[in-house]
Amino acid sequence: MDKKIGIEFGDEIEPVEFYADGKKRKFIFMSWMGNNLAGYARIVTVLCKGEGHDEQGVWVKNLGLVLQHDKFVHKSKIKKKVVEEKDVSGQEGFVYAYMCLVDWQYEAPFNMTGNRIFYDIESLKRSLPCVEDCGIVKVKVSFVEVIQEGVEV
Repeated sequence: MDKKIGIEFGDEIEPVEFYADGKKRKFIFMSWMGNNLAGYARIVTVLCKGEGHDEQGVWVKNLGLVLQHDKFVHKSKIKKKVVEEKDVSGQEGFVYAYMCLVDWQYEAPFNMTGNRIFYDIESLKRSLPCVEDCGIVKVKVSFVEVIQEGVEV
């Protein structure tokens, strides 16, 4: 970390260039350069909801974050982006929900693809008719913390 500027690997910085196409981009600090490029930083440009190849090599629109290019930028032109901290204290608390009793007993602790919960019994019965045989359980869903913020467009 550069103590004077206070930027670390992965920090989003203020835009170092502008594009006329109006597409949202992020500029991410990667590293400080050395030797002949001392005083310069390697910055990558990421296009948000851009077009690109997915993990299987298939071309996809609105892929998410797509690396466009990297460039070297002098430290005098770099400023860490100030991100407002969101107050999530209002999200504390809990809600009651309903789910299939068998899913609760066997799937909830082990299912890696998630479990379906419903906020009213009628929606549960309409979506999962098996509950007539399996049973219904009332669960308490509580907020703990935000793990990853979404990409704002």
